[in-house]
Amino acid sequence: MKRRTLVLILVILVVAGGAFGFIRWRQAKNTPALAKYATAQAERGNVVVTVSDNGTILGREQQDVRPQTTGTVEAVYVKLGDKVKAGQTLAVISNPDLADQITTAEANLAVEQARYNDMKAPASKASQSDINLATQKVDQAKRTLALKQADVDNLTVEVPMSGTVTTVNASIGDSASPGSPLFTVVDLDHLTMNLSVSQGLLPYVYKGETGTAAFANGANRIGRVTYVNPVGTPKGTYDATYAVTFTVDAPTSDDGVRPGMTGTVSLNHPTQGASTARPRLRAWPSVPRSPAPSPPSTSRPATWSRPARRRSP
Repeated sequence: MKRRTLVLILVILVVAGGAFGFIRWRQAKNTPALAKYATAQAERGNVVVTVSDNGTILGREQQDVRPQTTGTVEAVYVKLGDKVKAGQTLAVISNPDLADQITTAEANLAVEQARYNDMKAPASKASQSDINLATQKVDQAKRTLALKQADVDNLTVEVPMSGTVTTVNASIGDSASPGSPLFTVVDLDHLTMNLSVSQGLLPYVYKGETGTAAFANGANRIGRVTYVNPVGTPKGTYDATYAVTFTVDAPTSDDGVRPGMTGTVSLNHPTQGASTARPRLRAWPSVPRSPAPSPPSTSRPATWSRPARRRSP
């Protein structure tokens, strides 16, 4: 009986060991080889800091052209979209009353000059105070005549800058006065964008830095920072913003960019090696695995045989 029990235990151990070995073999076969990693020494490199902000396109220079005297528009020489040069005549104003006013001013000056000359004559008994008063009247008459002559010169309306005519408020026969602009001229060849940069990004923005302006119509223009306001505007408790002017370059052909359009300016600023060092992970090749051992056989040993059963006497 004891021998039979021992044999049975042995069989159970052999079967259990075979099953365990088979399971481990299958796991080793299906598990992919994992790469081993080792840390290397930290290295420092350049990092590009991108400063981006939205802005509205403006003409670098814009001028409302107003007449310097009153009158009636007699001629208009430009239309919307025309390019003009500084000093070019845009319109002519007529004022018939100016001719009479100049005639009157000239006559008044002649009278005052004659009185002064009489007082300065050797036979004159005029006092010095009378001579001084006559001198003042002559000077006043000269100034009045000069103003009237300037009004005549101002009947020709000239543009003070080069650019493109974007507004025309003048038609022949319209009244003109110094308070009402007749034209608006904008320098479209030198457009600018006003940006707002927070104090944390201000160290990466400087005058002369180049960048790219992208617009909703698909146009892109290169430009540069032309002004950085040294005085910021407080924003909250711990922040401030600084006004930055970005001037875009003139295009080689019309790209449809116009004042009033919005765009996004991106300035890429390399830190020149000032970036924070980061450890780099280096991957080592995986170590080849040795062939997995074959699963142990669960068959019975060849030398084992069932013992003969005894028969009771």
